[in-house]
Amino acid sequence: MKTIKMIDDVQELKGTCYVEVQPGNYTGEFWSQDSVYFTDEVFGLFSQVIQRYVPAYSLWGMTKITAVTWLHIIKELNELADFLGTYPAIEDIEKRITFVYEEENKKDFMLNQKEITAQVIDTIQSFVAWVKQTCQTHSSMTILGV
Repeated sequence: MKTIKMIDDVQELKGTCYVEVQPGNYTGEFWSQDSVYFTDEVFGLFSQVIQRYVPAYSLWGMTKITAVTWLHIIKELNELADFLGTYPAIEDIEKRITFVYEEENKKDFMLNQKEITAQVIDTIQSFVAWVKQTCQTHSSMTILGV
């Protein structure tokens, strides 16, 4: 896995294979300065949590999620970060996160668990803080999938 992080500067994007989380309703435009971005590999790590609250969510589609639902999602993302911080076995991790490129990402995770876990936890914390702040000014956010 490449560096795991949330991107909040459009200038950092290379190519178009990103998930965009846009404050409010979809505006009809992509690459908003107000959005945050993740590679598909990174946002895929959150997919199981999101699908529990929004069954219609897809990494490859557009999904509008209310602020109230986001508050439930970020609570569980915090729980996921705490769980990962215990350095559980890969079999237990796979019950809670999705590896988009399964064999490659799973192998990298197992070989570099401490480093990757720290990056995932940091990314979750950054995303949770952004969602909390965004929920104060918007009644929903839209995930624009890959």
